[in-house]
Amino acid sequence: MAVVAYKCPNCGAPLEFSPESQKFECSFCGSSFSEEELQKYEPAQSSEQTIVQEPAEEEGKEETAVLYTCPSCGAQIVTTETTAATSCLYCHSPVVLEGRLQGEFHPDRVIPFAFTREEAERRFYEWVAKKRYVPKGYFDTGKTEYFMGVYYPYWVLDCDTSANYTANANRVRVWRDSRNEYTETSVYRIHRQGDLHFEDLTHCALDSEGRELADGVMPYRVLEAIPFKMPYLSGFRAEIRNLETDALEPVFQDDIHKYTENLLRDTVTGYDSVYNSSLDSDVKRKDYQYALFPVWAFVYTGADQKKYYYSMNGQTGKVAGILPLDRKKLLRDAVLAGLGIAAVLLMIGGLLI
Repeated sequence: MAVVAYKCPNCGAPLEFSPESQKFECSFCGSSFSEEELQKYEPAQSSEQTIVQEPAEEEGKEETAVLYTCPSCGAQIVTTETTAATSCLYCHSPVVLEGRLQGEFHPDRVIPFAFTREEAERRFYEWVAKKRYVPKGYFDTGKTEYFMGVYYPYWVLDCDTSANYTANANRVRVWRDSRNEYTETSVYRIHRQGDLHFEDLTHCALDSEGRELADGVMPYRVLEAIPFKMPYLSGFRAEIRNLETDALEPVFQDDIHKYTENLLRDTVTGYDSVYNSSLDSDVKRKDYQYALFPVWAFVYTGADQKKYYYSMNGQTGKVAGILPLDRKKLLRDAVLAGLGIAAVLLMIGGLLI
């Protein structure tokens, strides 16, 4: 199984995909190449072999790892089974494990990173600054411990479905005369039927700790995905799927049911109440595509020496993660808010006396 590294045709230094220019750039001589230009050159290659680590005592099972040789410096690096692209720890050259992306594991689409690491850090600290109850001075710009661009695997579903929606509905009319109030309740039986088409229903195809990072930054603008080419992974880490469509089928079915019910329910208007609804739906066609989408993943050690894990959508900039809480400030604001409400109530009470 080949391990490839994309090198500059002019000087031989490693090439990395630049989110800023959307080209493949050499940091040594400053050359840049489009994807079409890069395809004219053969990447450097080496081989890899599978090894088995010792069983973990707490799990009692073997963990498979992969030992590969860096095409640039010859060093040996160990990766996990799901790693498809990474960097050499010794010479820092980006490498792509080509064999992991062949056959059924070849992605159909990819969304390239849309902005650089520096821009991702800027957006993160800007996001933190907007949070009212983060302890002052807790986050110090530029002190993230680990910051890496990772392509996570996703299944993307297009499907057609037919559905029948039924419900009861009431319409109430109230009127008065000089002596009485009258209420008239009209009861209706609602029926909706339709054929629906859904596109780009998306779920992470990785069953690991990284799944939380991948799920937390959704959604993506999937329409902007392009046909997959391996050079887009150069300079980033990439994971391959370990969940197939059958494992995610119940999750996709829940999505389809929920969206179908919401769409048909939205056509029921002009009633005071709708109740006892039911939906019968049948998926007629399903088309799955395998895609890699970008995430900036990073770790920050706070003033309390606790590690905080965050992820950012590499296309939209959406951030996911838990922020520390300034409990004193929260308590102070709660007390002030309570005093304000009490003052208003006393004022209203005084006006009523």
